[in-house]
Amino acid sequence: MLQFFKSSLPTRLFALLLLLLALRLPLLWLGIALTPVELRALLVGERLHEGALLYRDLYDSTAPLSAALFGALDFVGSRPVWLYRILALLLLAFQALRFNFVLNRADVHPSVATWGPSPTCSSAA
Repeated sequence: MLQFFKSSLPTRLFALLLLLLALRLPLLWLGIALTPVELRALLVGERLHEGALLYRDLYDSTAPLSAALFGALDFVGSRPVWLYRILALLLLAFQALRFNFVLNRADVHPSVATWGPSPTCSSAA
């Protein structure tokens, strides 16, 4: 199993991307209700798009860049739930691929050949 993740072949990364899409796209199409975090982001974006200023007209603990992104997404479409979820899917895929790249570069996954007992641990009488 670890050998699958250790490989940086494009076909294996493509298989992981297909698995991600197979799990996430049906959830996007079924129209799942909004989570409280998504609802708050939609409302913050809606208020910013209407002209409210963050921390003056809109009392919220959202970071400024996040709030600007929410306002920009609301500018693209009115209450763009599908846009939030597609952006989340893209960010998740990017982070997963980046994490896989970092682990492969640092050689974190042990190879199959080293799973057995090491030569230094052998008991020599």
